[in-house]
Amino acid sequence: MAIYDLLVLCVISVTVVGSDAPCPNGCSCPSEYRADCCNLSLYEIPKQLSVATRFLNISGNKLSSLKRNSFNVHNAESIKILDLSDNKISVIDSGALRHVTSLIFLYLSRNEIVSLEQNAFTVNNRLEFLKLDNNMLELPADRPFLNIPSLKSLDLKFCSISALPEKTFIRLKNLEELRLSHNQLQALNPKVFLPLKLLKHLYLSRNLLRDLHNDTFASMQNLETLDLSQNQLQSLSIHLFSSLEKVEYLDLSENRLKTLDLEIFSRMSKLQNLNLRKNILNSIHEKQFSTLNRLTVLDLSGNNFEDIHLKVICHLSNLTYLKVSDNRLACNCALWELWKWSKENEVVVLSSCEEPDFEFSSKNFEFLGTNNSCNATMCDLEIETEYTERLMTPMYVYVVTCLGILLVIIACGVTSFVVLRHYKEFFKRRNIRVSAAEYSANTINYIGRPPEDYMTHHETSQRQRQLQEELHRQHQETLLRRRVERAMSSSARSLPRVEHKTLRHSYHESRLPSIADDEREWFNADTLPANNRTSVFLASMSSHPAVRDPPSTPMEKKCLSEPKLKGQNYCSY
Repeated sequence: MAIYDLLVLCVISVTVVGSDAPCPNGCSCPSEYRADCCNLSLYEIPKQLSVATRFLNISGNKLSSLKRNSFNVHNAESIKILDLSDNKISVIDSGALRHVTSLIFLYLSRNEIVSLEQNAFTVNNRLEFLKLDNNMLELPADRPFLNIPSLKSLDLKFCSISALPEKTFIRLKNLEELRLSHNQLQALNPKVFLPLKLLKHLYLSRNLLRDLHNDTFASMQNLETLDLSQNQLQSLSIHLFSSLEKVEYLDLSENRLKTLDLEIFSRMSKLQNLNLRKNILNSIHEKQFSTLNRLTVLDLSGNNFEDIHLKVICHLSNLTYLKVSDNRLACNCALWELWKWSKENEVVVLSSCEEPDFEFSSKNFEFLGTNNSCNATMCDLEIETEYTERLMTPMYVYVVTCLGILLVIIACGVTSFVVLRHYKEFFKRRNIRVSAAEYSANTINYIGRPPEDYMTHHETSQRQRQLQEELHRQHQETLLRRRVERAMSSSARSLPRVEHKTLRHSYHESRLPSIADDEREWFNADTLPANNRTSVFLASMSSHPAVRDPPSTPMEKKCLSEPKLKGQNYCSY
């Protein structure tokens, strides 16, 4: 109706006191802005128009076609409203209205139009309202119906349309109102409305629709009015209206709905008017309308309800009109509760019950409540229970949140402690290794041999093992030589025994007790003290020429133990 109100305002705005401007022959001009040439049996467009003409009415004539030069008339570019309805137009050439450059409203209702070229009105880049109702249109299947990017309202009702091809509205992306009522649509392609993202009003009443796909209205996030009345819908998918968050008016009356899914209206928080009249509904869940806080008009009349529980509507704080007439309501306490609640909340209830001669009046309901001993309404108890639940729910959420935060803090503390401890041990070991490596490099530099570059850990370990084996071999040879010497010098035992001077064969032996060489047992090289200095000594000796390059001849001198110190000689020949 908003479109027609706007049209009336436009007509009123241009209807002012007439002047002496010229008027076409046979036409009436109530003002300089309007020319009425209707019902004159005209076969062509009047040629003489005032320069101030804004509204040209040529309805009710005998125009059969619109050719390319039909509007090649004087001052045609000033026309904004053109009414060509109730003619016999069957053919409209492409660019027929190219001279009407300022056209905004175009009425082609009740003609004989069967098809239109895609670019019939493309040159009219200011056209916003197009009425094609009451024609016998055949929509093309392989191309868009019309190419009018500026169009905002399209009326296609009473056009005997049986199907909407997928590409029908692909060139009408700015469309805000679409009327498809009173046609023969049995099904809707889920993709046919995808280009209409700006659509606000959609009318599909009086068709033959039986089922709707989940994605039928998926792209219509700006839709405000949806009329699906007088179809053959038997059920509604749970996600059918999930994207219609801005819908304010929804009409599902005169269908064949038996049940409603509990979540069918859950996303329609702005719904104000819901019409479910004349279906086959016999029950409604008490939380069916729990999210419709803005609902003002609810029509449940003409169904099969035997009882409407007050919990269904008692939370609707903005409800103004409730229609439950023409049902099978019993005249009992449930109806009394409904009446009492409507009086307390100033809700107009249109209802009736099955009892003969029962009038829906205050006197009868007071009498009904007294005779049936009806108590306080269940809605009051429900409100108290909901208030308690709403009060307790935030407390539970708060407690659970605090416990969760506490557990997260504890977990973070334990994790931080473990990580810090691990890193502390890691850096401690790293410092020890760095100190040992520096000491080894300094020792090697001290004995005059530069450290080898990029020596691997495997090579160092192998040279340490070679040094240990060499020390062990020298020790065994020394013990064997001592035994041979003692055996050969048995004749000299009677002579006074000269104590042997204790020899220090190495840095490690300097720490052993001072005993005679022949009585001292040599320790195995594997039992030498395992400290940093020993490891450094072994590492330095692993690169010493004496270890890497053993003597070429057996006659060369061999040391008894470790390499000799400066100024001393403990080697045997």
